[in-house]
Amino acid sequence: MHGGSVCANYPFDGFEQQSRCQREASVTPDDDVAIDLALTYSINNPEMYNSNSFDNGITNGAEWYCLYGGMQDWNYVWMGDVELTMELSNVKNPAASQLAGFWEDNRESLLAYLEKVHMGVKGRITSAATGEPIVAEITVKGREDFVAYSEETFGDYFRLLLPGTYTVIVTAPGYSSASQTVTVYEGEPTVLDIKL
Repeated sequence: MHGGSVCANYPFDGFEQQSRCQREASVTPDDDVAIDLALTYSINNPEMYNSNSFDNGITNGAEWYCLYGGMQDWNYVWMGDVELTMELSNVKNPAASQLAGFWEDNRESLLAYLEKVHMGVKGRITSAATGEPIVAEITVKGREDFVAYSEETFGDYFRLLLPGTYTVIVTAPGYSSASQTVTVYEGEPTVLDIKL
């Protein structure tokens, strides 16, 4: 969360070729998800949503201004996280006495944003032979540039996706890959456990 403007900023903030900064959108393979998350936040914050500077209070980072080395791009590319930057005040460093007002302005937005965790596919990746969890890469056909990962303790993974039908591909060193077509519905995650 930042100060300096009032909007929900979604990745990418820059371009693969850093010399290309033309105030145009730099979209991720999950642009639809990022826009949905940003709108979820802004719709619940009237000042943000009714912005005179940003349509519906949201902006693609590079379309606003280019930034290289930012957390939301790094986390998307290297950690498999969809991260947004919420700009909450036109004043860069507002007074501490305004914090309660910021909480009131953003409480519903934060709650609605948190509820989006129930959007997409989740499950466990385990060994068919031993039942042990596997650290694996999870990609979606047509969105291969974004990789989600299962964690090592339980093999849990979560992949944010909007409602629709997708082919999920799971790969791990030393195992045959697996793919399965799955339908994602509104309001609750689709459970897809995979044994490799």
